[in-house]
This record gives sequence, structure tokens and C-alpha cells, in this order.
Amino acid sequence: MAGLAADPTTHSGSDTYVRSFALELTEAGLGEIDALANFRLPYTSAEFDLLLAGVHPQTGKHSYVAIEMKGWLAARPEHASGAVVKGLEGLRHTIHPVIQLDKMITYFRERAVASDQPISGLVWLPQARDADVCSLHEFESAEGTRVFTPESRAEMADFVRTRLAPDPSRRAVETLSSSPVREPHPLLVAAANEFKGYDEYVFLGNQELARSAVLEAAESGVNETLIVSGRPATGKSAIAISLLAELARRGYSVTHATGSRPATSTWRKVVGTENPGTKVRGLFTYFNNYSGAEPRGLDVLICDEAHRVRDTSATRYTRRDQRTGVPQVVELIQAAKVSVFFLDPEQALRPGEIGTEELIASAAVDNGRTVRRITLDEQFGADGSSEYLAWTRLLLDEQRHPLPIWTGDREFTVEIADTPQEMEARIRQQDLDGTSRIVAGLCWPWSEAKPGENLPLDIQIGDWARPWSVKGDRGVNGAPSSSHWASDPAGIGQIGSVYNVQGFEFDWTGVILGPDLVWRTDRWVAQRTENLDFGLNRLDDHAFDKHIRRTYRVLLSRSRKGTIVYSTDPETRHMLHKLVRSKAH
Repeated sequence: MAGLAADPTTHSGSDTYVRSFALELTEAGLGEIDALANFRLPYTSAEFDLLLAGVHPQTGKHSYVAIEMKGWLAARPEHASGAVVKGLEGLRHTIHPVIQLDKMITYFRERAVASDQPISGLVWLPQARDADVCSLHEFESAEGTRVFTPESRAEMADFVRTRLAPDPSRRAVETLSSSPVREPHPLLVAAANEFKGYDEYVFLGNQELARSAVLEAAESGVNETLIVSGRPATGKSAIAISLLAELARRGYSVTHATGSRPATSTWRKVVGTENPGTKVRGLFTYFNNYSGAEPRGLDVLICDEAHRVRDTSATRYTRRDQRTGVPQVVELIQAAKVSVFFLDPEQALRPGEIGTEELIASAAVDNGRTVRRITLDEQFGADGSSEYLAWTRLLLDEQRHPLPIWTGDREFTVEIADTPQEMEARIRQQDLDGTSRIVAGLCWPWSEAKPGENLPLDIQIGDWARPWSVKGDRGVNGAPSSSHWASDPAGIGQIGSVYNVQGFEFDWTGVILGPDLVWRTDRWVAQRTENLDFGLNRLDDHAFDKHIRRTYRVLLSRSRKGTIVYSTDPETRHMLHKLVRSKAH
């Protein structure tokens, strides 16, 4: 079969399906059609298992058929949202494969292929019988995507044959590599546009399942709690903002809550500035705003960064007569008919942040709620570089294993700098529109500027010195407030900490690994005496080590296009240079 080139990183099961499908086409007389295996969509980790390329038999234009392969034995639809229960044992909910492939085709058409070039979809279930998946055929696809099994192989061949003929010139394949790609807007720009009525996002896989499930729950009005979990860059905040805009447009009473002052303040500013007629302040709230709230007073409450939920909404400033004793998670669940929690437990950083799937699910059941859990897999951040995000997880993993070598990614850059000056020069070189930042571990004092004075140069490394972001809610001499450091272009002049960056993304990020985490011979060593985050003093050594690794994992996961890493420790820099072939070395 011409053009078949399975990606060597493909899981063996998927690779087997691709090759068996190629044999099916060959036996059907379609072996001369070009095929690209594991074709990744731009700016995301999602990929077509197989993409057939040729010319349309009637028009002679370039034509494509995208194929999704599932090793399912049986499946049935369960929700109008598109959820499917698959398997005969160990049942699991996932997105309907037709919806999954339709969304991928829509995304691909918008990002990479001219709209006049037809793309069809085909779902292949090589291990299923028609009788065990027949209900999947009932879903009507806007793109014409269909489901086939080996029992319907003749119909599958006809489906392909009516859409594709061989292309001896192979120009259909060449078009894929030369077609211009439209880069997605940064999160904050896209969010503002969502409130203008633009559909900025095409959600893929379980991202779309999560969005549809929330809209379905809002329409039904039943008491339900949805828990949407995912690692960094899986689209949690994008889904949350898209839902907020859509539900508000539909007339539902809905609010968005976080436990982060920078996040909520930035959402209010960015969305409000771009949409002056929108009552933004009331849409964006904090977790502790729901103490004593009217039960089920909202249709939907969207809780972003829900791993930051705390035990109670009361603080040391809360009057005794206003302390309800109700756990914060219960307040959030009770405040709306439908409560939605987006979280990544690995990003719980401050002592007292207790949001987990188990905590939320247990509280929801105790309060009479139906619970639905959805796990996100597709990645948008790091320009969809699952390779980079997997590399950072392995690099800072607590388990002892050989260090991962960065083998490169065409859509993402990693470099190691030998000096802070080198790192800053590269970041400023890439900061074309104020969307790049430098961040660091909390290993230096964070001083407050005196009135009329410049920010103190707290971070000093040799003869290089820079200030932290502003300490407080007001800007200082042109530097933005701490809450707006991530979104204001002037933020490039100050260094951010992990508490500035959660929930945000930057085109390029310079990451300073401070002396609180260093490499010694064959392991990472956390040095608590080098860390000045005094909130960690109550942690034991094991918990401190875990916290520091999480901190740097979050800092390393903020980039869309590239990360420049500098360590203050020579041995650590030497180790990193071994792992990364850096232009800066």
C-alpha cells in the first residue's frame, strides 16, 4: 500500500490495526491509495490513526478519508451528550467515536486544509461484531462518518471507493505538508472572543464529551456534579470558559469560580475589556464567595482549578458569627443545580489545597447528587506536544528510572541555557507580542516596593538581578500588579512564581531552577533550606520534596512553543545538557 508509514512510537495494538486495515483495502483493490499512519493534527496531541489521500472519483479534486480505529468488542450509547459505554467487562465511558472523528475532521479542516477539499470519516472496529455495536450506527453524523466492522467490510470498501481513487502524482499527500496552518489564538484572546459569540474552540475527544455533558445536565436541571480531570494543557480552562460563555448566551444563571486571585482578576479584566457590555464581575467569582449561598440558586457553577479547593471558606478575618462550619466543597456543590469541577490533583501546591476527585465525589453523593467523571487526554498546550509534557513528567518523577532524553519535536523547542543572561536574551528574542515570561522557584526573598521606588532586585544570580512580580494588587512604576502579571505585556520585566502562573499559558517560558532542587549523581535532591516559601514549613521532608517537584513541573508546563531552562546549580546544568541538545549550549 503506497505511502503507509506507521509511526515507530505507535502502540503495538494500534499498529496492528493499521496494518490489518491496509490489508483489507489491498484485498478490496484499493492498495494503490496513499495512506499516512498516525497523522497528528496541528497544535494538539490528537491524531488520525490513518489518513487516506487521493483524488475524488467524480471531481478529480484532492480527497481524503480519515480513519479512527477502536479495539472495542462491544459498545452502546448512554447519554445524549455523546457518551458511550464500551467493553463487555470493566465498562468505561468515553466519547462516541463518530463524534470524536467528526470533531477531528472539523478541527483539521479549519486548521490545515482548504474547505473545498473533501474529507470523509470512517470508524473501523476490527474486533467487534455488528450485533454488539449496532446501536452506534444510530448517531447521525454531520460529516457523514460511518462505523464499520469486519462483517461490513464490503460496505466499508464501497464507502472508500466512492470517495477516493489513487493519485499517481501524489499531490494530495504533498498538499498536506505544504498547506498553511492557522495557529490557534492564545487562551486569553480566545476566551474574550468566545464572549463575542465566536466559536474559537473545536474540542476533541473527551474534551467535547465534557462540554456536551455539562450542557446536557444544564438543560435537564437535575442535581448533578461533573468532575473533569486532566493533566496540564488538556484544555480544562478552555472548556470552562467556553461553557461559561455558551451557558450565559443561552440564558442560564451561571458563574465561574477559582481559588486564585490572579486567575479571576485576569478573566474579569480580559473578558470585560474586550466585551464592555458584559457584566463580567458577576460571572467570575471565588470559591469562598458561596458561603451561605442560596441552595441551588444557580443553574450551573463552574469551578476551575478545583484542586485548589480548601477545607473551609472561612479565613482568620471571618467573624465568628459568619463561620458556618460547612466544608467549602459542600458549599460549591449546594450552590447550583449543576456543579462542575475541573481539576488536576498534581497541581495542588499550597498546604490546605485539598481538591481531589474522591473528595468531590464523596461530598456530591452525600448531598444527593448524581456524579459523572470524565478524564481528558487530548492536549492543546505546548502546541499539543504530548512528547514535551511526558518528558517533563518523567524528568521530575519521584520514581527512580533512567533520565529521559529529549529527542525533539517539530512543533516545540527545548533549550538549556548556561547563564540567566542567555536565557533572558532568548526569551526576549521570542517575545514578539508580550506573551512570553520568565518564572522561577521561590528561592529568593520577595520584597515590597516602597512608594515611588522601583521594584527591589530580589533575584540575584551573579551579576544578573531582576525583580519578582509586584507584591500587591496595584502596579508599581509601569510594572503590572501581581494579579495581572500573566496577562499584561509589561510582565516580561519581572519574574513570576508558581502562584502567578497556574491557569495561564505563554508562548515561550524561561524557567529558573533554583537551588531548592538540584541533581546529585543519580537523583534529584530537594533542599528545603534554599526555599523561601514559608507556607511549606509545616511539611515533612517527603511532602516538601513532592511539593517542589510539582512546582517545577507546573512551571515547565506553561509554554505553547518553547521552554528555555536555566539551573543555578552547575551539576544540574551539566545533567540537563546531557538530556537536551540545546542551541544555547
